[in-house]
Amino acid sequence: MNLFEIIKLSIINCMRKLCDVWGYYKLMKYRHLQSEPLKDCYIEYGFNLFLYETVRKLRPKKVLEIGYGNETNIISQALKDNGFGELHSICISSYWFDIIKKQLPHENCHLIRSSLSIVDYEDKKVFRHSNIPEMDYDIVIVHSPPIKGDVKITIDPMFLKFKCLIIKGRKINSMFFKERLRGFIFKRKWLLYCFVYMKKDNAKNEAMLVLAD
Repeated sequence: MNLFEIIKLSIINCMRKLCDVWGYYKLMKYRHLQSEPLKDCYIEYGFNLFLYETVRKLRPKKVLEIGYGNETNIISQALKDNGFGELHSICISSYWFDIIKKQLPHENCHLIRSSLSIVDYEDKKVFRHSNIPEMDYDIVIVHSPPIKGDVKITIDPMFLKFKCLIIKGRKINSMFFKERLRGFIFKRKWLLYCFVYMKKDNAKNEAMLVLAD
């Protein structure tokens, strides 16, 4: 890594920290979002704010979260504030399943215990979750499982129907979908370190609400 890349990475990291600070203070105005955070679970306030505002803007009926954590409560609360919508959250950890189950703020959230397998897809080893309900989703959010070793792709969205896909981090995973998903607008949210895919047949102004910086 040369000096330019080091400086660039340092600037991006500093801006992401500032984004988290901004997200924290902006979330403070939503007093009902100040639930007890999960212990040992890092909170990215900028990303949580983005999730909350995205769900509020797109007003989805069905949301799938492949992962679990403080984001689960944020998404559930956004759906409640919309007045409708269901969240299906996929959890592969029995430890976290029991903890999150006790802290779910609203009945609109369905926590689903899942197992994780490593399977072959094309020429790659990929992760695939079990027990994902088959339905048409408005939003799919991927931030599981923790990336370890050579397996870096969660393949589940390839077998799902959705209008909007949000991938937290996981650049390799996101580029994998960018090469294969057809009929989607793609946007990289640098400061939030997430990637967004919006179906092109959605209303243009609706897509821009989410894709705009």
